[in-house]
Amino acid sequence: MKTFFPYSTLKQGYPLHFYLNGSRLINTRFVTPQAEWDLYSLGAFPGMKHVGDGGYKIAGELYEIPDGLVPILDAVEGLLFERRLLPPSLPKPEVSYYEYLHSAGDPIESKDGIKEWLGDGTTTRLQEGQIRWMVGA
Repeated sequence: MKTFFPYSTLKQGYPLHFYLNGSRLINTRFVTPQAEWDLYSLGAFPGMKHVGDGGYKIAGELYEIPDGLVPILDAVEGLLFERRLLPPSLPKPEVSYYEYLHSAGDPIESKDGIKEWLGDGTTTRLQEGQIRWMVGA
């Protein structure tokens, strides 16, 4: 089992959450302990990037996922993202996330030094695991 930090479309109520079916939700509001990240809007999804000093904390969820799901998530995240580990200052176990490999995109606003992606108008967050993709809505 691996510990995984989804911060966007893999979170509950978003379009790709079904990939985490069968995974164990550990925390619905996990925030990175270090303020060394940035979050960019890329349209229908965001990209999280390590920026070091002057960054922000990022909010998401925390899951325990089966080892066999890791290559599937690697394929889902595609060529724009790379699986990495959050810095070791976090408590064990190691936590993986997908980092955006580019610097383009519109910065997402922060609140109290924390950035959280809540959708962009083309995705609608629903209750009880329902998924709906709304293009142009």
